[in-house]
Amino acid sequence: MLHKRLLPMALFLLAVLLSAYISPKLGLEQSKTAWGIPGSTLNGGMIGRTLLRSGEALDMSVSATPDVSDVKWTLDGRIVGISNAIHLLHLRDGEYFLRLTYRDFQDRIYGSTALIRVLDPDIYAMQTASLQAAISMLLWEEDSQIYLPAILR
Repeated sequence: MLHKRLLPMALFLLAVLLSAYISPKLGLEQSKTAWGIPGSTLNGGMIGRTLLRSGEALDMSVSATPDVSDVKWTLDGRIVGISNAIHLLHLRDGEYFLRLTYRDFQDRIYGSTALIRVLDPDIYAMQTASLQAAISMLLWEEDSQIYLPAILR
């Protein structure tokens, strides 16, 4: 009768020991993240416009709390700022890759990338007008011909 009680207890202890032995090897990245050890870069965020007319300034800021550190903005691999916000003038027409990296108060690393497009004013007007036309066509109802003006702002 005693062995019927000991067998489940022994199997349970064996499962606990195996779990303790196996889990650190399999869950190394998860355990690092759980303890706040920087593993890979987490998704961060930035706020600002990424489609600009020629001559407009690129204004971007970190979308996290103000207590971030080691902020670094790079534009096509070149460091352009180390504060929570950047203001860049005189970008030529073309496409640029903007990369933001920063650390939070728990020393976790965040990063974000955006494609910045600087367009000639005529091309900019044409692309934004076609976008607004596509949106208005989606919002147009054939039966009642009601247009939703709140979206067009």
